[in-house]
Amino acid sequence: MHDHDSFDLGMEVVNVGLHYRPQSGRLIFERGLLHAMLNQFELAEQDFQQAAELAPENNFSYIGLGVSYMQTGDLPQAITVLRQRTR
Repeated sequence: MHDHDSFDLGMEVVNVGLHYRPQSGRLIFERGLLHAMLNQFELAEQDFQQAAELAPENNFSYIGLGVSYMQTGDLPQAITVLRQRTR
């Protein structure tokens, strides 16, 4: 099995979970990770932002968002997000 196939399978599993728990910040965060691993950074960013809104106490979404910005070359935005979160 290729790595891409594993990510596709992971996406299927997460989407099944989201069918039953559409407001799960954790599942949306995990989908964001999969999008990032597939170089789909716009979709990853959307998921990380949504996960952060659903579970603002969870730092992982903000870290994912910062890393996603770094991967797309938006270092100033990454710094802003991560600095705001550390306050």
